[in-house]
Amino acid sequence: MIFHPYQRKVDNVEIYIDKTKVSFSDKIKFLGVYLDSNLSWVNHINNICSKVSKTIGVLYRINSYVPSHIMKVLYDSLIYSQISYCNIVWGNTYPTYLNRIYLLQKKSNKAYNKLKLLC
Repeated sequence: MIFHPYQRKVDNVEIYIDKTKVSFSDKIKFLGVYLDSNLSWVNHINNICSKVSKTIGVLYRINSYVPSHIMKVLYDSLIYSQISYCNIVWGNTYPTYLNRIYLLQKKSNKAYNKLKLLC
């Protein structure tokens, strides 16, 4: 992968290792973080939003059956861990990208607070 600004495309670069041409990719998963050649973090944020959305749906379905301390553990382990993993790396992206994660986090807190009000 060759990192470059969005405005500048890198073409006609050929790299060989032991006379074998290296193929390039526009995106890759490395240590659980999705990188793209522009470092825009769109793929990573889409992945986080997909995982968190599914988990929120499950939390809404089980919130009337599960005590609040278990819901807190589920939130911390299934949602907060996804949002906070390597956020020091990708968290400095455009606010419009981060807004999707912020809205999902608010939605998950509503599921948790709804349970607290019922108990």
